[in-house]
Amino acid sequence: MFRAPVSLTLILVMTAGWVGITPVIGEAAIDEDVVLAMPFDSEEAKDISSLEHTGVLEGDVKLVEGKIKKALSFDGDGDKVVVESKGDALDIVDSNATIVMWAKFANSGVKFDAFCAKNEGGGEKPKWVFYNRPDDNARPGLTFHINSPDHDPLWFGKVPFVADKGKWYQIAVVVEGHDYIFYVDGKNVGEESDATKEKISLVERAPLTIGWSEGNFFFNGVLDEFLMVKRALTEEELSSHFDGGVEGFLAVQPRGKLSAVWGNIKAGIFRR
Repeated sequence: MFRAPVSLTLILVMTAGWVGITPVIGEAAIDEDVVLAMPFDSEEAKDISSLEHTGVLEGDVKLVEGKIKKALSFDGDGDKVVVESKGDALDIVDSNATIVMWAKFANSGVKFDAFCAKNEGGGEKPKWVFYNRPDDNARPGLTFHINSPDHDPLWFGKVPFVADKGKWYQIAVVVEGHDYIFYVDGKNVGEESDATKEKISLVERAPLTIGWSEGNFFFNGVLDEFLMVKRALTEEELSSHFDGGVEGFLAVQPRGKLSAVWGNIKAGIFRR
């Protein structure tokens, strides 16, 4: 796993019979579960996670006013952000995961809006896709779709959701074990378990695309504060993204960091 520089303050601790140096994590403690963090504050589509992925804008993506600072506008007709994964970082394979972003829809209830996907093509080729399609009678609403040559196509969620045109929403899917939990503005709006217990295939030969899925499935509207984490975020953690976007989420002390420090002390890394 790649590591980004982290600000440290060293405190000399002296107690009876014990002297040590304790690190206090400053501005941006590293959360290694975060694999993609894009505030969309510039046309560079910069990833501020420790992996520092590169996002490439394709089509006519425009920088506009966002929910928090700036955002990217997609016209629903060829616009997308393409992110080449470092290793399998952007795959969801036998692991918990969360995808969360702010979205403002240009349409209301009549269009397939693809938030993001990783797919090798149509049909049975390996893929996963997170999208909203309120006009689909068979599989309406917020949906997480996976496919593989190894099993039949699967659609989870199908949570009815019709967005008001031009209104911002925080949209999230949390994968926890075989459960797919969908959130709008921090509230659980529906969930579904995978009764087949199928594994999500590794999509090795495809980049992550934001605002597009296979064929002509694009997003029409504005996306902001795109975050992908390799764990099931709690509602409290989702609220930190709701309040402060990607940077607000990253500013919160990651779970387990303090316990890790004390674990290192106990292991003798900090000498007497």
